[in-house]
Amino acid sequence: MGDRSVLAAVAERAGVSGAADFLAGGRLTGAVRSALTEGVVSGVRTAPTFVVRGRALAGAQSVRALLDHFGAAAEAADDEGDEGVRRYRLARAMLDVGDPLSAADTLRPLLNDRQVPADVRLLAARAYFASAQLESAKRELEVFLDAQPTDDFAHFLLGRTFERLGQDGAALRAYRLACALGTAPQYRTAVDRLAGAVP
Repeated sequence: MGDRSVLAAVAERAGVSGAADFLAGGRLTGAVRSALTEGVVSGVRTAPTFVVRGRALAGAQSVRALLDHFGAAAEAADDEGDEGVRRYRLARAMLDVGDPLSAADTLRPLLNDRQVPADVRLLAARAYFASAQLESAKRELEVFLDAQPTDDFAHFLLGRTFERLGQDGAALRAYRLACALGTAPQYRTAVDRLAGAVP
């Protein structure tokens, strides 16, 4: 299934033209990666697995077991909140399994809302930072800190972002703020590391 030439040949036999060029273009690579990670964090370990509203039922099942699974998922749906909550939980799980690109892609639609919850914005900043989208991480952290100026971790992450962008003076200022607001040892280590290098 993962061999592009096999997929292209199957597509051609099915009457889909241009499949080889489409696959070579990689336009949906990010969507496929996100879907695979979503499957993993939703509990997909074998085929078949039936996932309904994030609840997985693995293996071949009887009609009764499937109906019970679907019914339980429908009953729980009201308790799980809206699409924003689902995306936040999924993105957090994606970060936990080491896929920050998918986490960032999952959260991106939420960031267009004018009333983005602070924890969503911070999670997005973490995902952007971990996937080396540093300008996006900086933007989200600066907006977050406008609303939450006493968050020591956000100042520290902003410092790391500035440092990776080669802006050591701004990084040192952010690290010093993190140090003033919190006691995590890595804050002091970061200040000490940069203090001698920045005029």
